[in-house]
Amino acid sequence: MAAPARLDPRQTGCVARVLLDRGIDLKTPDLALAANYAAAWEHENAAVGPRMAKLWVRKNVKGRVPRFAPGRETLEAYVRKLERLCAAEPGSVAASADTVRVPWLQDETANDRVSCVYLAALASNLAAKGVRIVSMKEPGGS
Repeated sequence: MAAPARLDPRQTGCVARVLLDRGIDLKTPDLALAANYAAAWEHENAAVGPRMAKLWVRKNVKGRVPRFAPGRETLEAYVRKLERLCAAEPGSVAASADTVRVPWLQDETANDRVSCVYLAALASNLAAKGVRIVSMKEPGGS
């Protein structure tokens, strides 16, 4: 899509969100606008996963994803809350100081529950607190 003749720099985030959701790219000869739009697109693209995860959690889980409060709780304690929210086996998801590691399990029901923890973690404010959320295969699994 060609950029409009005039686009207020404050509107690029909104434009990036709409075009990203529709799979449309913006082209412009205006280098300042292109740079501004690229930054807005990167920001919006980073938010797609958490936005979709929030929608999934809202639709499929009875309860809200609690906010992580690093000064009041450890990451491990927070992950235990997410496991309870998703009815996952306690301790099925690992947490270190700055990473949540979600395994993929062979048992389908258990995997659905840890997948719920993964989506709840994505929907939370963990990324904003510098926490990485990693999905990984179960040791010895396929």
